Amino acid sequence: MGYGPQSLNETDEAAFGDEGTFDFNALLQREGGDKLHTDSGGLTKYGITNAWGLDDDAITNLTEADALKMYGDKYAQWSPSWTGEGGSQAVGDKMFDVAVNMGRHGSNKVMQSALNELGYETDVDGGWSDGGQTDTNYQQAISDLGEKKVLEALIASQNKHYKDIVAGDPEKYGDYEKGWENRANFMSDYSGINY
Repeated sequence: MGYGPQSLNETDEAAFGDEGTFDFNALLQREGGDKLHTDSGGLTKYGITNAWGLDDDAITNLTEADALKMYGDKYAQWSPSWTGEGGSQAVGDKMFDVAVNMGRHGSNKVMQSALNELGYETDVDGGWSDGGQTDTNYQQAISDLGEKKVLEALIASQNKHYKDIVAGDPEKYGDYEKGWENRANFMSDYSGINY
């Protein structure tokens, strides 16, 4: 796999689709870039926190290349069903971004909620397996409605998820609201989607 500064926009084809369009530079910026800061996950750099199994010294010394490799290693084997046959590169790119922000389980739940809003009855359990209910409904929604409609529903579902978190504890999460809104609206300009 070619994760590193020389291949920021040339991701592994098996992981991110034939065109490898995912923009890792933009991802790292959405994750806070190389600025050290503390959020609910602890000390953070490039969106990498102690929850990744690193101590504060390792996070402080984390390089861009290290962060890219970590994201690639963690998520590369998970994304092919979004972008492969019956999938969509655009929706796959968005799902990858959602997963980096809220984990695989959380991003799956956001997609499952979106599928329900589109009329595809799907259990909102955070699971996703090749050929399973979520995968089948996702591919059917792409086929029936096109990637733009699925992407619109995914963005709306992600926005709702964040608004629900903030509403549940505004004192704790209110400071994150604008950043989460920006995060949810990532790719909203794709094919003329405007929020």
